[in-house]
Amino acid sequence: MIRFKNAGTSAGVYKSIDRGKNWFSSNNGFPAQMWAKTFIGKPGYLFAGTYSEGVFVSTDDGATWNSSNNGIPDLPIQSGLPHNYPSVEALHVFNNNMIASTVFGLYFSDDTGNSWTELNNKILSTNITSLAANSSCLVAGEMQTDIYRNLYGNNYWERKNNGLTSVTMLDMTKDRKSTRLNSSHTDISRMPSSA
Repeated sequence: MIRFKNAGTSAGVYKSIDRGKNWFSSNNGFPAQMWAKTFIGKPGYLFAGTYSEGVFVSTDDGATWNSSNNGIPDLPIQSGLPHNYPSVEALHVFNNNMIASTVFGLYFSDDTGNSWTELNNKILSTNITSLAANSSCLVAGEMQTDIYRNLYGNNYWERKNNGLTSVTMLDMTKDRKSTRLNSSHTDISRMPSSA
C-alpha cells in the first residue's frame, strides 16, 4: 500500500502522507524555487530529477534532500541559475541500478547515486526524454523518434525504430511482452519485447 506521495511544483517538492488528500512542503536541502520533474524510489531511497540542479536523493522519505551529481556535467552556460546540470527527464531503477535520462544523454549509477557514468554508446542523439524497463530490458526514447534498447545493462544500445512514425516521444511503459510509446503524433505505438 502506498502511503507517501511526492509532487514536483514550481515551489519545490510537496509531500502527502494521506494518499494525496493533503500536501505540505518538503524542501529541506532542495534548491529554492526549483521543481522536481521526476521521482523514483528504491528501498531506503527517494530520487528527484530537476530542471538544472541535476539529481537529488532523500533517505528519509523526502523530509531532507542532498545533491547527487558526481559524474553529471555542470555545463558552463550563462543562464543566471546556480548550476546548469542537464535537465533530468526521467529516472529508473534497472536491475537495482539507477538510470537518469537527461537532455544530454543517459547516466548510470551502481552505487545508489553516489556517482554517475555516461551511458550513451551507439546513441545518435542524446536528448533522452523517456525510459521504461522490465527485469531483462531497458528501453530509452529520444526526443526526435529514436528508440534504443539495452538488453544487458551495459553501455551498448541498439536502435529500434521499425514502424515508428512519431516526431516527439513523450512517455513509455514496458511489461514482459511489449513497450508502449506515447508520442505527440501517433499517440500509442507498440514494440514487442522480442523485436
